[in-house]
Amino acid sequence: MQRLFVVALLMCSFAVRAEDVIRPVAAAGDLTLLTPAQRTWLAAFQSGALRNTAEGTDAKAAASWLESAAADARAVKLAATAGYLATAARVLRGEATIEDAEKSWRSTLDEALLVIIRFDGTKIADVTVCTCDPLRTRQVERSIEQFERSLPGFVPAWIDTSPARAITRIANLHFRAGRNASAASTGTYLPFDRQMTREIGRTWIVYENMIRANWWGEGVRPVALRILPHGASKATAEAMVAWYGYRAPLYDAGPNLTPAERDRLSGSKDPLSIIKGDVLPVLLAGGSDESVATLTAVSFHTLRDVVHGNAPPAHRAATTTEINWLVERGGLRFDNTSTTWEIDYDRCRSALRGLATELMAIEAAGDAKRAAALLARYGTSTAAIDRTIETIDALPRVKVQTVFVR
Repeated sequence: MQRLFVVALLMCSFAVRAEDVIRPVAAAGDLTLLTPAQRTWLAAFQSGALRNTAEGTDAKAAASWLESAAADARAVKLAATAGYLATAARVLRGEATIEDAEKSWRSTLDEALLVIIRFDGTKIADVTVCTCDPLRTRQVERSIEQFERSLPGFVPAWIDTSPARAITRIANLHFRAGRNASAASTGTYLPFDRQMTREIGRTWIVYENMIRANWWGEGVRPVALRILPHGASKATAEAMVAWYGYRAPLYDAGPNLTPAERDRLSGSKDPLSIIKGDVLPVLLAGGSDESVATLTAVSFHTLRDVVHGNAPPAHRAATTTEINWLVERGGLRFDNTSTTWEIDYDRCRSALRGLATELMAIEAAGDAKRAAALLARYGTSTAAIDRTIETIDALPRVKVQTVFVR
């Protein structure tokens, strides 16, 4: 029998207003990626997860459940998942460390089903399940490597093949249980303990279905419709998913700088990294009209989030730099009467290539003065930007209720 778990998803701290639109959105993975036997295993695993993340659950009982689930996973040819669950059971028994579990989890990234367990000491805090198309995974990784090889000054040493390299996966959220079962964010980023990142490597699991429902549906799409009258049809959820899915590994595109080398950029380091993560995915997509229009809408939505404290402060200098750079080069034009923007796609493509070239040169040289000069010139708000944010703030909000179907 199916059970519906309805989760109110509050993306910001504002009270619900009369004009807000609230709509239900289902969170479901692509179970066609699994065999019938694997789907049967998943249903049983979900039931066990709900029981073993409940308040007062005994760690010994949870460990026994994970061991049993591991044996069953191995029987349905989810070998890597089985190994991970067995390691998780050992964590609960005090026979393995969280680091052991994180390393074991990384071995599951090529499977169609991703199980993610978050621990709180010797208890399970959360269980998350998502599906991930292995074919798409390989296409993403090939595209990122080909793009990096096309960058000016490329040398083979730029390609990071270490076990701790940055990895991204575009997935679909399917199931949550435990402390954060009511949360349906746009992704999960491991390791949960950032102190392990250097040894284990950072992994971004980006939830396509939650980006479409939440970030895109609630925020970016309404922004595009209001401020991009001629570009809204080209700003798409597909382009946004691709942009965000490629973004994380592209932070590391180019020379493999050490933390000390990055620190030479001082206070400019974080804004420049954000700009790099924003711009390079658009160029990887060939600077398509869709990727340019989507980046424009995302940029203004991000600035609105910064104003309300929902995005890190470094995004302010980064995003205003991107917008002002495009304005100066004729890629974006503001209409003060209607508070709208027009995009010249050819000029945007050229300008973004120029900005990427500037970023890569600054980063490679560790040129703090050049970095500071870039942000000083472009990284402040303007009357046009401020008025646009005020206009976005006045829009009726779209809010979603995420429905998990069991």
